[in-house]
Amino acid sequence: MKLNDVLLGLVKLHPGVSGYELRRIIARSTQYFMNAQLSQIYPALKQMAADDLMTFDEVKTEGGRFSKRYYLSPAGEARYLEWLREPIDYNFSMNAQRMFMLKLTFIGSLPKDEQVDFLQNALDYFRFEHDELMSEHLELENEYLSRDLPERETLMGVWQSEIQLLRAREEQLIAWIEGMLRDME
Repeated sequence: MKLNDVLLGLVKLHPGVSGYELRRIIARSTQYFMNAQLSQIYPALKQMAADDLMTFDEVKTEGGRFSKRYYLSPAGEARYLEWLREPIDYNFSMNAQRMFMLKLTFIGSLPKDEQVDFLQNALDYFRFEHDELMSEHLELENEYLSRDLPERETLMGVWQSEIQLLRAREEQLIAWIEGMLRDME
């Protein structure tokens, strides 16, 4: 997940935003899925302006300082939509769920049929992950964990509880996506 793509999305949703305001928005909205500091945001904005993905105006603030206010250029708008349309590399990881949730933040910028496709692809994957991968995970651990390990029983008990938690979270996620799809009909 690239900071530039998220910044394009945030500038799309908040035209005329400053770098400092972007940091505050990230801290209050996307931080759970992706975090960034000012030391990362300002160079990214500068590079995207140089690459003609963004434009900016300099405005004088009440304190007499100048602040850059960022806007998407047509090329920035195209790149933003391209990022939203890029398939998520779903894999058995929390990163796949984070990427899904991050893109979901911005998916309203796409036409409804593409939003439905995005949700349906996610639903298909999370159902697969729940049904196939989760059921085999504990068996694989049991097979590869040394039989002589003194804490083997404790580890297996903790991992079984962890699997139960992950299954419950995925069941909630699946039900939530199904509800979103019903609401979009």
